[in-house]
Amino acid sequence: RHRTGRRRHRRPRTHSTGLSGMFEGVRKVILASFAVMAAVIAAWGTARYPLGWALLAVALVLYGAILWRHPAAWLLALPALLPILHLTPWSGWYYLTEFDLFVAVTLAIGLASAAAMPTEVRMPRRIKWLLALFTLSCLVSLAIGILPLQPLDHAAFSSYFSRYAALLPAKALLSVLLLIPLASRAIERGTDVRGLFAAGMALGLLGVCVVALWERIAYPGLLDFNRVYRIAASFSTMNTGGGHVEGYLVLALPFVVAAIYYIRAIALRVALGLLFALGSYVLLVTFSRGGYAAFAFSLVVLLATIGASALRRSWARRALIAPVLLALIASLVAVPVLEGRFIRSRLATATEDWGTRVAHWRDVLAMMNQDWTTTAFGMGLGRFP
Repeated sequence: RHRTGRRRHRRPRTHSTGLSGMFEGVRKVILASFAVMAAVIAAWGTARYPLGWALLAVALVLYGAILWRHPAAWLLALPALLPILHLTPWSGWYYLTEFDLFVAVTLAIGLASAAAMPTEVRMPRRIKWLLALFTLSCLVSLAIGILPLQPLDHAAFSSYFSRYAALLPAKALLSVLLLIPLASRAIERGTDVRGLFAAGMALGLLGVCVVALWERIAYPGLLDFNRVYRIAASFSTMNTGGGHVEGYLVLALPFVVAAIYYIRAIALRVALGLLFALGSYVLLVTFSRGGYAAFAFSLVVLLATIGASALRRSWARRALIAPVLLALIASLVAVPVLEGRFIRSRLATATEDWGTRVAHWRDVLAMMNQDWTTTAFGMGLGRFP
């Protein structure tokens, strides 16, 4: 009130309210559109699945029912399924896989729910800008790699030599971007996102280890470290080479350490310690020198960060026990592998192999077009020879 006793009347903010309402409506339309597209992809892919669509349909329906009841279940399910659902050698599908269909069901249910109620993606502005710039760069690279479009014949989606191979990395980026609103909703609801994701990564690692153990038993033997044999585990994308197995293992093993801190049950902690030992063995029998170096570096970083926390907080010194024990376990597992003839021969030729790879990289650079678009954006997604 003014001193005169009259009320102060404020002008209604119709302009800002109208803009916010418009943006909210656009957001709902976009999320709902992507939800419908994901549902169509899931239905179409299931109907065309060559390895028995009925079983896949039942699995997807059950997964969808779980998501409807527990919306955050995807945080556990997707990282667990990611390294396992690689059935390309049997299905012949390169561009749409079983895992993609589970992602599609996740997006169909999650985005439909997110479109029905306000969802704010809380992220630092600088991170949003970096993510937007990265996405823009990938879109330009996608256009460069996929254009001009080749005919949609039997060769279009049957190998990695197609121009449509640009869609593979673009598909992964799009999936991550669309899962961000779902993760934001889970955080807003107070879901233990880190714990669920770490548990999912541990389950995925367990699946990879089981396949790798079966492969080792079937071919060289569990304890034969002399025969020239390198595992592919569950990754059908290995083909005649690649670092997919060791790359995944180096990524997943630190999540096992994180899960040990999130889980309080002693029995589960012991089981995670055994899983870490098993994962270390599987990484070692990849006989990847780069994988070895990355794994050792990750252990050093882990010990350094937890050690720094222990210096600042006296109670955190107990947290050093787990990583020290795990590093000791990994070292003990490594001893018999490093004594084998195969890895010794690989380490002996490391310098020569490095020269070969540098020459390979130079040849690749020489193949590239010499113009400003190539310098800025490369030859396009999916165009690596």
